[in-house]
Formats: sequence, C-alpha cells, structure tokens
Amino acid sequence: MDKQEYITHLRRGLKRLPKEETDKIVDYYIEYFDEAGEEHTQEVITDLGDPKELASKIIAELAIKYINQPDKPIKGKFNGVKLSILSVCAAPIALPLALAAIITILALAFAGFMLYLSLWLAAIATAGSGVIGFVIGIISLFTHFGTGLAILGFSFLTIGIGTFLVYYGFRLGKWLLVKLSALFTKMLKRRVSK
Repeated sequence: MDKQEYITHLRRGLKRLPKEETDKIVDYYIEYFDEAGEEHTQEVITDLGDPKELASKIIAELAIKYINQPDKPIKGKFNGVKLSILSVCAAPIALPLALAAIITILALAFAGFMLYLSLWLAAIATAGSGVIGFVIGIISLFTHFGTGLAILGFSFLTIGIGTFLVYYGFRLGKWLLVKLSALFTKMLKRRVSK
C-alpha cells in the first residue's frame, strides 16, 4: 500500500464526519507523510497501522472530545434563522404530538383517580353494609336467633373488611399524593434550572 491508497482508505473511514473535519484530519496525515519523506512511507504506514482502525480511533476520540465539551449557545444571525425555520417547519408535527402526549397523560391520571375513587367508595360501602347488617342482625335476634347470629357475624366481618379497606385506602391516597407532589416538584426544579 502506498501513501495515496492509505489516504484514500483513511478518508473512506472518516466519511461519517463532517467534510471540513475530514479534510482537516486528512490534510494533517498528508503533511505527516510529506514530513517523513518518500523513503519512509512504508515506515509511516506501519507506525500508523490499518487506515480503517485509525479512522475508528479518530472518530472515537472526537466523540469523547465533543461529549466532554459544554453546550455552546447559538451565536450569529444565521444560526438563529436556521433555528427559527426549523421551529416553524417542525410545528405542524410537534404541536399535535405534544398535545396528544398531554391528553394521554391527563387521561391516564383521570383513569387512575377514578379507579382510586371507586375503590374508596367500595370500601365505604362495604363498611356501611356491615353497619346496616349489624342493625338487622340485632333485630333478627328476637325473631330468629340463629339467623340473627349469622347476620351479626357476617356484619362484623364486613365492618372489619370495610374498615381495613378504608384505612389502607386512605394510606394509599396519602402515599400517592406525596409521590406525585415530589414528582411535580422535581419536574419544576429541573425546568427552572434549565
């Protein structure tokens, strides 16, 4: 492999980079070959190694360099114009998608709230039916003693289950409120810090 072939393979390996960046890197290696001289071309190729591997190594180093760089603010009128044009072009797609995402989140929140409310009401209804059953059980004791005892036992059971569900429903609601408020606080802090 000669100098020209090496440079061609290197340029192909760097094709994912912007053209200006690729030209700058290729010019550096052409200069490197020129400084070594024609008689040392094979030594330079041996030192540099496979051009595809060198290109991969350069791309990886550039990626690490760009990841570690802080974001640069937009400067100049041309970049601002490009951003404005991009915003206008993206609006017909981005706005309906954002609206759909917001509506989906609100619908899921509403469904979750309604599920919680229905479970809470079922718990209250269970406890309430136990209280009504207790009254009916007391009355039934005087007409049919065995039936009255059975109704009393069942009403104690439903009062216990209802009380249990109301208590843990209340605790679940409190836990959900704490978690949701923490989530919203975190989201607001993140938005303010940007």
